[in-house]
Amino acid sequence: MICAYLKVTSARLLNAYHAGISIRGQLATLSPEKWEWRRNLAVLQARLGDAQGLQGNRNEALRSYFLAETELGSIIGKGASAVLLRDLASIEQRLGRMLLENGRLAEAIDAYASVVRASQTLFENDPNSTLAARDLTVAYRELGGVLREHGKLDEALVNLRSGLQIAHQLAASDAKNVVWQQDLAALHSEVGRTLGDKANADRAMLRAPDLDEREKLSDALENFRIGRDIDLRLVRLDTSSGGRI
Repeated sequence: MICAYLKVTSARLLNAYHAGISIRGQLATLSPEKWEWRRNLAVLQARLGDAQGLQGNRNEALRSYFLAETELGSIIGKGASAVLLRDLASIEQRLGRMLLENGRLAEAIDAYASVVRASQTLFENDPNSTLAARDLTVAYRELGGVLREHGKLDEALVNLRSGLQIAHQLAASDAKNVVWQQDLAALHSEVGRTLGDKANADRAMLRAPDLDEREKLSDALENFRIGRDIDLRLVRLDTSSGGRI
């Protein structure tokens, strides 16, 4: 009974998205100078991709995300650039995740790199924005994580350390901001994993341990320690405040 209800509900949701896309597509065609209508079309196309992905229709979801990416990319610079860039970063992030699920690694890395580029532009245009700074740290961490998981360790470290630099600045500016402290801990842990992977890769090549390898392991352990200490401090704060930080 519940499964039948969910199927009907999902079908209605998809039909609603398709109808909305059709209407917005017509409006965008009639008035191509109105970037807002084309932006709405791209956003709705991405939401359709979300719904298709939840249903397990990965190929259809990818098609929707690619359409949203193309539509939004064509109007970047024609309207409110911050709004459009943030939309583009969101769509590229969803596209990257779906490409990974489909085993299309190179394209997924390109999508995550696009998130970093869009986030960098937003941060450069408004360096005092903590939202833009935090979005950039997340973008660096996600790209670095994907690169690490697929053996691109040097590229991963470059991105993770770039994110770590910004995360340190955010965390230092507000020690009570739990999200920023968690971001900092997560980045330290990811850097530690990557350095550990590099040391293991050197060992797998049957090389004798050298000073560089020992330094990598020492640096890896130090990053793990910093990340652990931040997490423990957050736990102590949470306990002492009764769950309110």
